[in-house]
Amino acid sequence: MVEQRWPAGIRPWGEGIQIRLWKDGQEIYSETVSGDPYKPSDLASAVRRRNELKSRLTLGFSFHDSDQPGTVTLFRDDAQDYIETLDVDYSTALSYHNILNKHWLPVLGGEVTQFITSQAINNIIKGMDVSRKTKRNNLVPLRGIFRHKHIEPNPTDSIHIKKDQKAEIDRFRPDDRSTIIDYLSKKNDAQVVAYFALFFGTGMRPGELLGLEYSDLDLKERKVHVHQQTVRRRHKPSTKTHMRRTVTIPAWVIPFISNLPSQFKYGHVFLNNLGTKCLDTDLFNDAWNNMFDDPKFRRDHNIRKRRPYTCRHSRAAELLTMGVKPAKAARQLGHSVEMFFGTYSEWIDEFQGDDDDHLLEGVGISPVTDRSQKPEIK
Repeated sequence: MVEQRWPAGIRPWGEGIQIRLWKDGQEIYSETVSGDPYKPSDLASAVRRRNELKSRLTLGFSFHDSDQPGTVTLFRDDAQDYIETLDVDYSTALSYHNILNKHWLPVLGGEVTQFITSQAINNIIKGMDVSRKTKRNNLVPLRGIFRHKHIEPNPTDSIHIKKDQKAEIDRFRPDDRSTIIDYLSKKNDAQVVAYFALFFGTGMRPGELLGLEYSDLDLKERKVHVHQQTVRRRHKPSTKTHMRRTVTIPAWVIPFISNLPSQFKYGHVFLNNLGTKCLDTDLFNDAWNNMFDDPKFRRDHNIRKRRPYTCRHSRAAELLTMGVKPAKAARQLGHSVEMFFGTYSEWIDEFQGDDDDHLLEGVGISPVTDRSQKPEIK
């Protein structure tokens, strides 16, 4: 009679099937599941269970008794509770929700929150095909869940992700801007052109442009009062930095705003195809992509495609080119001075030039002929 051979880590045990795991030659885990080891379906089920346990071990999970009532909770339940109790902007909550659903719940959802280790988290991060910055962002809601559960030490505290060198900020040149506005004027309605004219001319954020109302505009003084925005299709009665500001509108932009049909409704400046408030930038981004996808545009103009947000960077470059002081330029764009210097430091050096290099010498000291001589007291 041929002796029955069992899969690795699987053997009959009592009235069921025993599953065992080893590490460095030592048995580290065993459990017995119900089933008939001589029944192929029961044996296959035990093999799948062992493979699942091996995967958890590879990720760095420990094996504990998770059946004690009131002592442990599942990660998916804690994540839901965390999201429901968050006191943040809607856009932030939605971002956390998306991160958890995409990166953490598929792997950690059924795990006991108290037993999730730093090693397990680190192994999951290593498998993410995203930038280092995105990995750091992905850790934020995860860290929040452990804090919400008062788990100390927080397993995310020991995880450190190196920062990438900051990418070079791109911009359009004035000639590029003129070409783009001219093309959009020929191919699109007045609203699309006005949107990008304001984008280029003021550097306002897309959400701030969507939230713009005619009552915020003073075309005679060429000013716009920026105090609200539309983000993720929702109105937000504040700017990103929670600071109101008054922005100058360049003279060349005024005609594009004055010709908008929406001015007769005296409500929001930018409307959707139904004539109501525009809640997203899809309409404008489509026009932008169609322009750069046009073979004739690519053939006639040597302008590399960049994302629409480059209009904002182009305004920052323009202000620095014209000699506007960085602190004042920062206020126009709605940046803190610290953020503006961090983002546009290379341009500040470029546009301020070398004329002030002599100032780096600072103030010297007066010459002293004999330092050992004590000063005369008068």
